[in-house]
Amino acid sequence: MAIQHEIPALIDTLYKTTVNPSSWSGFMKQLAECFRAESGFIREINHHKQRIGFNYVYGYEQSCINAYQDHYIKVDPFQKMFSNVKDGEMVPQQVAISDRDYKKTEFYNDFTRPYQKTRVVGGPLLKTNSSWVQLALQRNDKQPWFDMVEAKQIEMLVPHLKRVISLNRKLNGFQKNQHLLSESLDKLQHAVFILNSKAQVLGFNRSASQLISDNKMVGIVGGKLFHLSQLQNNRLQLSIYNAINNKVQISLNESIFKATTIDGKKQYTITVSPIVASKYSGGVTDPTGAICIFISEIKPELYINEYLYRELYELTPSEVAVAKALLQGKSLELIASQRKVSISTIRTQLKTLFRKTQTNGQPELIQCLINANMLIKPNDG
Repeated sequence: MAIQHEIPALIDTLYKTTVNPSSWSGFMKQLAECFRAESGFIREINHHKQRIGFNYVYGYEQSCINAYQDHYIKVDPFQKMFSNVKDGEMVPQQVAISDRDYKKTEFYNDFTRPYQKTRVVGGPLLKTNSSWVQLALQRNDKQPWFDMVEAKQIEMLVPHLKRVISLNRKLNGFQKNQHLLSESLDKLQHAVFILNSKAQVLGFNRSASQLISDNKMVGIVGGKLFHLSQLQNNRLQLSIYNAINNKVQISLNESIFKATTIDGKKQYTITVSPIVASKYSGGVTDPTGAICIFISEIKPELYINEYLYRELYELTPSEVAVAKALLQGKSLELIASQRKVSISTIRTQLKTLFRKTQTNGQPELIQCLINANMLIKPNDG
């Protein structure tokens, strides 16, 4: 029988799974041995699809796992038993179903008896409308039944199991999203940097890595992005500060500007845009803001598909001209001067561009135009 002083060692092994998922097999083995069980599992079952999600096991042959997934999941009497048990409650088999009734089932005769898993203690750890996370330990029919004392001892682990499983889900989701984001960003032609609310670089794409390697424009020191030119770095840091403090809308010209390499041979447009914070349940906003920086090279032969802009967004010739000038990194004042109109006219056209492209602010508009411009290559006609 498990004794109370063994529980801390189990908890210690359990938390190791958050940094090393392979530790689950060690935890299940330790848990089973602690309660003199032949086997055990912690698994997630989707009831709508009748499929197993994660499945941490000890003492199970692969043929047993496959047989359960292929058929016996549909006739498992313990699923019904667990449906009447509240979250975190562990129940010995004989308390939930009589031995006589259990031995009449297909599940017992064709599955648990041949595999020597006839005596069970277990219950649900986490329940949702579509799935359950379950824990169970099994003994063979030559061993004693699990009793309520042992069930209560297992329940001492339940709060820790719930916490670790929830944490593992979040980590898995983060890693998956991070991988997808990285793949998407690497497909972009322009350099992209992601910064946190302390202006520290969280990540960047392949184009950004190349830009850093060239050592002619930007670099990273102490985890922070900087421009190699002091004057242009001052402009970059001001834009980053404004984005972090949500001041981009107050000063649009601080959020997008033109910069050059230190040798002056290449020109780039730098767009600094805040990433809108999400809201958690209860309407509480995530306090940790973040920003995205796009750096796009301005080439004299830059192809801008004016027809595409007109068709996609129903822009007028004047609006297309303003959009083209913005893509080339020109300020609103310069656009107004070159087009011989007032700055207020350009601002009005800019607001119209926001509305027609369904963007909020100049950085998002520029990114929208860049993405649209990449849809059709010059030789596509």
